[in-house]
Order: sequence, then structure tokens, then C-alpha cells
Amino acid sequence: MITVFSTAIAIIIKKDINYDEILDIFNKTPLERIAWSLDRLDDKTISNQFDDLLSYYQKFLEAKENNNIEKDLAMKELLNINAEKFSDIIFNILNHNKIDNKLKKFLTI
Repeated sequence: MITVFSTAIAIIIKKDINYDEILDIFNKTPLERIAWSLDRLDDKTISNQFDDLLSYYQKFLEAKENNNIEKDLAMKELLNINAEKFSDIIFNILNHNKIDNKLKKFLTI
């Protein structure tokens, strides 16, 4: 999920994008793409959520690495809550008022 949405965010934030800029975006990690995109939005309200997004993602990676997602019901519940919060942040970025509405439509079609 993070790879696809971080790429979509980076592409739609930049209205006029050329080949070299697309390559630059593709060479970034998903988290770097999100950070890069948030820098371009220049909105402290949404940029301040980046630390939360990192925290949710880190917790998921740790649980996945320890193979305790399915075994630990409390961890599974926490990860589900975090996934909801994570997706809310991504949704807020994708629907930011600085992103052209014409481009937003392509995300749902």
C-alpha cells in the first residue's frame, strides 16, 4: 500500500512533471516520497502527522519481523487501529486542497 500511494502522492502533487522528475521520484523510498511530497505541500498541519505515520509503519514492520501479528491478539488489534490511522493520514494527503481536483479523480477511477 505505501509504495503505490507514496508514488501517487508524489506524482499528483507536482502538476507539470517531466521524465527526469519521475525517475527521481521512483528512486526514492516510499517514506522519502511521502516526506518529499509533504515538503511540497508546505502545510504544517499535515506535515506534523508524518511522525505519527512513521510510528505506525515502524510498529507494523517490527510486528511483521517478529512474526507475532497473528499470534498476539492485542498486537493485531493495535496494528488494525494503526492501519486505520495510517490510511487516514494518506487519505488526507491525497485530498489536500493544494492538489488539483482533476488529478484526484484519477485516484478513485
